[in-house]
Amino acid sequence: MHKSNSARTRNRRHLGPPLTFGDLPDWVSPLQAARYLQSGLVTVYDLCKRGSLPCRRFGRLVRIPKESLRPADTTGPGC
Repeated sequence: MHKSNSARTRNRRHLGPPLTFGDLPDWVSPLQAARYLQSGLVTVYDLCKRGSLPCRRFGRLVRIPKESLRPADTTGPGC
C-alpha cells in the first residue's frame, strides 16, 4: 500500500526543519543529510547503498561527507 502525499510530508516534517549547507559538519549523519536534502531517511540510505551518494561506515555509524552534498554549479560550460 502506498502512502498518501500528506503522509510523506508529515514524515519529512518529523525529521525536523531543513538545514543549510553552512549548518552541516564535515561528516553528516543520514538524518542530517535527509534534512538538508529535504528527502526521507530511507531515500538517503538507498542512495548510499546504490553508490549514488558517497558514504563511509565507522563501525555501525554511516557518515556522508559534506562535500558530496554541495549543490552543483549549473552556471558553467557543459551544463
